[in-house]
Amino acid sequence: MTVEARPTSKIETIQYLRAIAVLAVLVDHAALQATAERFFGPWEWAELMFSGFAGVDLFYIISGFIITVVCLDASLTPKLTWQAFARHRFVRIVPVMWVAILGMAAMRYLNHGTLNVQAYLTSFFLWPVGDLEPEHIWSIRQEMAFYTVFAITFFVRHPWARAVLPLWWLAQGISGLVPPVALGSWGDVVLRPVNVHFGLGVLVGMAWLKGWLRPRFSVGPWLPVVQVAFYLAFSWALYVFDLYDPTVLAHKAWIGVALTLLVVWSLSAHWQDSRPARTLSFLGDASYSIYLFHPHAQAVVLTITRLINPDTSPAVAVVVASVVPLGMCCLAYLWIEKPLIALFKHRWH
Repeated sequence: MTVEARPTSKIETIQYLRAIAVLAVLVDHAALQATAERFFGPWEWAELMFSGFAGVDLFYIISGFIITVVCLDASLTPKLTWQAFARHRFVRIVPVMWVAILGMAAMRYLNHGTLNVQAYLTSFFLWPVGDLEPEHIWSIRQEMAFYTVFAITFFVRHPWARAVLPLWWLAQGISGLVPPVALGSWGDVVLRPVNVHFGLGVLVGMAWLKGWLRPRFSVGPWLPVVQVAFYLAFSWALYVFDLYDPTVLAHKAWIGVALTLLVVWSLSAHWQDSRPARTLSFLGDASYSIYLFHPHAQAVVLTITRLINPDTSPAVAVVVASVVPLGMCCLAYLWIEKPLIALFKHRWH
């Protein structure tokens, strides 16, 4: 059965990309942790795995697209109030993030007997200034900055407001001339080069709303396979051309163009349902829990692996630290994220 854009809240081709993005980040962090000296030491292919960091860039393009499609109509007018927008974002993002932060704080304290309380509080409240613990919350803080800019642009009824998002997007060029850290803590958040990808996602979302972007060709059941193959080739290119520096605007621009083309191509394809597609769709649904909880799971799995077999090869350790935590995080999605969202939606609706 050929399936096009469904009249539901989900666009399946985007779900597949969410899954690919979070799996890339998962493998990246598995390689980083498993090959650390405190675990199993260097591995010659680890640097190739590190290209999974670009999964966050893909996430941001997808985020810009989804927020635009969900919140705006074809005339780019909001379909909901700003209060509803803020409430939906809070329910979707914050409660499960709090659980992940508190869980990591507990693990840290039990393991080391110390805790950087200020850094954990900064993460807990997503304060835009200061160090974060756990460190991967930085990407959610960036996302909240985007939500703020998006809300001002489209929910404030004043002519100047529509210029805020384009100006913010263009202002990221400043970071190509001046290191964001030189502008202070606020500058490191507001003018970080990765923010460019939110704007690219918004542009794709606008094209979708205007009807300029619709499925035009068929790839049968092979859409997820082509998406994965594209991302693997893209990762290889990052490795070969050494495009790893996240502070370099040119690197982020190259990455943004390549991944935006992947998103546009995916939205332009007819596809057929298949078991791999359904699996990726589920992982796309669970992608936020996978992102939030995978550092916890990887730390536990690698510690146990080292206790059982200290001579485990780094390659095997990377595989174990990728596969087992993935299953654990899917359980977190089913047992923590979904019940929490249902609880808050019931109370607020």
